[in-house]
Amino acid sequence: MKVSVRIARLIELALAGLFFLMQGCSYNPAEHYVPDAPRARMVVTQHLDDRGEPMSSSADVSIRQHALYAALWFYDVMPGEHVVSCRLFAAQGQIRDEQKFTLVAHTGETLHHFCAFTLNPYDSAGYWSVDVLMDDVTVVHRRLSVSD
Repeated sequence: MKVSVRIARLIELALAGLFFLMQGCSYNPAEHYVPDAPRARMVVTQHLDDRGEPMSSSADVSIRQHALYAALWFYDVMPGEHVVSCRLFAAQGQIRDEQKFTLVAHTGETLHHFCAFTLNPYDSAGYWSVDVLMDDVTVVHRRLSVSD
């Protein structure tokens, strides 16, 4: 009897740990997935670790930080060459910056790329957005709250 209680408790702790880890994960298929497009994950941040990787994803951005980073991962991409665009839209809806690049996908390979945008102190605060397009199809849209 005592052993079954311990096993039940261990299972309960394992499930609680799994739930905790899932809560910290920034990939949310409902937020990022666009039907009929490759699956994509985007981490938007203003803070990089000592290896140059994003520390955490955030929808809150400050113009005082002077830079905005979008780390991108693409899954289940058809093999071949693909044109990817990162577009930063300012509060009034105009394109503030755009970066285009070409990625070559191989079967079963996850593609990774990094976009970096410079922010200026004279930029307007408000709701901005980052769109990522692959072969002219939007695969990720993220809305940001930009403060001054």
